Amino acid sequence: MKINKRTSHFLDLSRAASAFLVLIGHIHMVLFVDIEKSKLFSVGSFFNFISSYAHQAVIVFFVLSGFLVGRSAINSISENNLNNNGLLALEIGTNQEKVLSDIMSVSFYKIKIVKDYCRRNRFIMARKK
Repeated sequence: MKINKRTSHFLDLSRAASAFLVLIGHIHMVLFVDIEKSKLFSVGSFFNFISSYAHQAVIVFFVLSGFLVGRSAINSISENNLNNNGLLALEIGTNQEKVLSDIMSVSFYKIKIVKDYCRRNRFIMARKK
C-alpha cells in the first residue's frame, strides 16, 4: 500500500493538529486548575471547549503514529534485513490482519495469517519478493 504525497501531507497535518489539541489541553490544566473559575473568562471558555477534545486527540495521534512507524519499520526490514524469499513473521493484534496484509503486499508475497490455540488470528507470515 503506497501513500501518495497528498495523503502523506494530510496524515502529517492530522498528527500536528492532534498534537496541538493535546498541548492546549495541557496548557488548560496548568492555567485553569479550577474549571468553575475558568468559565468566568472568555479565554477560559475557549480552553474548556478546545481541551475537551484533548483525550480524543491523543488517541488519533498515537493511532496515526503507530500506522506510520509500523509501516516504515516493515519497509525498513524488507529493504535492509531480508534476502529475497526471506520469511518475515509478526505477531498481530485483533483485526490487524487486513491492514498489515495491504501494507506487506508491496514487498511480500505468500502472505499467510496463522491462528493461535484459541483460533484467533495471531501471526502474519510472508516471503520477501
